[in-house]
Amino acid sequence: MVKKIILYFFILSGIQVLAGSNSWIQETVNHTINTNFNEALRIINEQIEADSNDYRAQFYLAATLNSKMTHFENHEESDRFNEAIDRTLQLVEEKLENTQVLADSIKAELFFYEGSAYGYRAFFQGNNGNFLAAISNGLKSVGSLNQTLEIDSTLYGAYLGIGVYKYWRYSRLKFISWLPFIPDDREEGIAMIKLAIACDSLSKYLAMHQIVYILLDYGRYDEAILFAERIVEKYPDSQFMWWANAHAYFKNENFKKAESSYLTLYDLIMEDSNRNISHLLKCKYKLAVVYKELKEFEACKEQCDSILELSEKNELNDITEDIVTRTVELVEDCEDRLKN
Repeated sequence: MVKKIILYFFILSGIQVLAGSNSWIQETVNHTINTNFNEALRIINEQIEADSNDYRAQFYLAATLNSKMTHFENHEESDRFNEAIDRTLQLVEEKLENTQVLADSIKAELFFYEGSAYGYRAFFQGNNGNFLAAISNGLKSVGSLNQTLEIDSTLYGAYLGIGVYKYWRYSRLKFISWLPFIPDDREEGIAMIKLAIACDSLSKYLAMHQIVYILLDYGRYDEAILFAERIVEKYPDSQFMWWANAHAYFKNENFKKAESSYLTLYDLIMEDSNRNISHLLKCKYKLAVVYKELKEFEACKEQCDSILELSEKNELNDITEDIVTRTVELVEDCEDRLKN
């Protein structure tokens, strides 16, 4: 439970993007959203080779490595990730030591990257069970993003980070919400994310992706679906976006639409030569549950049988073992229903 709290508490919606960023940044983000991590890293490494003191390149290196590890559910790039975060913060803080000679636009950008770097570190630490450090760096992240907006209120990527923080802070810690330092800022958080969607052309689809999960958590299912449709229109080949789209229809109990979305996601996973087997099993399990809800028990059993067959051919982790356990229970239920 605590681990889930930290993950939602500090996640900053994937990669943050500043309006006016160079084209290589948007290109990197697009490749990452479409899980083309090698191509994204190639572009970033070219930028670092051209200028090893470019804090933006160091930051996007860390962000892309974090997305890659999250996608594959491993920690293989953790040392490289931490080095890139350290280098980002070092370069930013060196420049901030000379704030008197910096233009406000540069100072605002520096605080943005500082806040975003601390946010990624907080997410990574929370994901690895280092909760106290995650809380500390999460607070540093929001502090720096607030400084960004104090200098330049038009850097809308900062609204996204703060808005996500404000929502999940209360939503995941509401069991102690009677404490005075845990205010219910969920509406304000949603408003800030919507402001980023409306005004920041570069971060808007990342903001939409995050707000899908927020609105579902808040019980505003129909509104979540509106955003869930827009993100897959923009990124039709993104597993990242189709997971959110399918989940929105599933939560709304529109199981026919959920079936269509999970089938699209399944095709994308299968087309990925470097697919994550855990994602494949999760997707098939979701399809099995959808078919059960649609009372298509033969189709449900077919998905379950496929999951169990795949599980025997692949090494499982804690997540996939849990899927297999639930699949065994589900297939037994389907078999009972087919007998009746």
